Amino acid sequence: MSESPKLTDKSNELELASSEIDPRILEVVRKEAELVSYAVVHQETHSGPMPSPKQLLEYESALPGLASEIRDEFLANGKHVRELEKAALEAHKGDNEQNRKVAERLVWGALLAAILLAILGHDWVAGTIAVSTVGAVITGFLKQRAALASRKEEGSSKVDE
Repeated sequence: MSESPKLTDKSNELELASSEIDPRILEVVRKEAELVSYAVVHQETHSGPMPSPKQLLEYESALPGLASEIRDEFLANGKHVRELEKAALEAHKGDNEQNRKVAERLVWGALLAAILLAILGHDWVAGTIAVSTVGAVITGFLKQRAALASRKEEGSSKVDE
């Protein structure tokens, strides 16, 4: 009769147990253990411009004061973006104002040229300039009005959806 060996620690116990088990069963158990170990996953998601509160706590514990720096940086970036948007809007307004003034000067210049040509006896040319100038102005207003109406329709259709 064989005596069972004395076990001194857990590794010997596992070696003894594995030598008594069929190797095919051990292989199946090993593969199943690998599948289980890969299938256990913990996932957290967070959406937003700032880290999640849990991450902020981890940052704060790693480096005291870092969470407030991250928050301050977020606020400063938001302020910077708003300032840039305001500057872009002001530049756009300035461009529109300048374009309007140039168009106005062109219209007045064309009408003055038409009056001068009419005085000099070039009635057909003066009439053509006056009619085309007034027609261009009316066309511009109508196009602008149509663009505003289509924007309003798009806005109301988005609300309806």
